[in-house]
Amino acid sequence: MLSFFKKKEEPVQGLSIQVSDNEMVALADAKMIPLEEVKDEAFAQKMMGDGVAFELREDIIFSPCNGTLSAVFPTGHAFGICMKDGVELLIHIGINTVNSNGDGFKVLVEQDQEIRAGEPLVKLDLKKLKASYDMTTMLIITEPNEKEINFIAYGDVTKGQKISR
Repeated sequence: MLSFFKKKEEPVQGLSIQVSDNEMVALADAKMIPLEEVKDEAFAQKMMGDGVAFELREDIIFSPCNGTLSAVFPTGHAFGICMKDGVELLIHIGINTVNSNGDGFKVLVEQDQEIRAGEPLVKLDLKKLKASYDMTTMLIITEPNEKEINFIAYGDVTKGQKISR
């Protein structure tokens, strides 16, 4: 009987954007910052690769590119994407968030799924997660596939905004 009064969760809508297979877009409304400013040495020293980081302003992470999900961590804190041009990316949401064991993450995709830029990947309980974790989110180029990837100037970005040149 009480379930009648429960608020139904609305499905997460994707973004309607057209992106070429070699472009990247902002994965959320956020402030884009250099990796060197991330408060985790492995990311700040680019041990896993070059890239950018985002100080999130919303609770949904969208795909930054077209490609295939090569890894979907069961905890929801990280995703691997292989772009159609062979470039491989890692999205790592927050610092030490693997310790949450998935609490605060609702994964919306599956491994090996084909995705388009702007498709929702995961819904976060940002308020809950921010109480325990630094939620800076990294977009790392783990395999550049011999391509030179340049990003736009750091600062405020909106989800779906082109960030690579």
